[in-house]
Amino acid sequence: MEKKMNRREFVKASLATGALVLAGGMVKGGINLAYGAVKIPEVDKATVTVITDNYYNALMQPYKIARRYGIKPGTDVYKMNLHAEHGLSYHIETVLGGDSHSVLFDYGVDFQGVSRNMELLNIDFRTVEALGLSHGHFDHWGTFLEILKSKKEEFRKGIPLYIGEEGFVERFSQTPVGILSLGQLKREDVERLGFVN
Repeated sequence: MEKKMNRREFVKASLATGALVLAGGMVKGGINLAYGAVKIPEVDKATVTVITDNYYNALMQPYKIARRYGIKPGTDVYKMNLHAEHGLSYHIETVLGGDSHSVLFDYGVDFQGVSRNMELLNIDFRTVEALGLSHGHFDHWGTFLEILKSKKEEFRKGIPLYIGEEGFVERFSQTPVGILSLGQLKREDVERLGFVN
């Protein structure tokens, strides 16, 4: 009987294989393959701001390395809460030698909620140097085009977008009433914006 491997199993198998290769190299006294294969500079500081995900607790306090967005005293609690949804969006900033670099990575689903969170979190689009998309599921690219259109004057001209070809593939879901299209990010829609490479 043929057993198919789902994405999670593939990732787990890949991590296990990588760990075995690394362990084998270290045990034999060989070169650490992962470290030597790609020269990635060590940064002085990395900040990952979760713009949206599927959980938010306004009363959760900061903890160790996590600085949490909280309601400030004297503000209207109904206007200061972050939006949570079935979707992901991040702003990632690194500092290396005093120079700051930032990227937007994934874009969530609900434009009003995500853009409101970006406003509350003070995301400065003028400092964003690159755009990234993890994969082609709607909950990762859903607001992508709307954000780019609404902030077109703030983004750098020629800003690079890092995305795999599968990011432009239409997705479907089996439902009780049949197959449902989950939409598709189209390359021509991104190119039509005129400022994204």
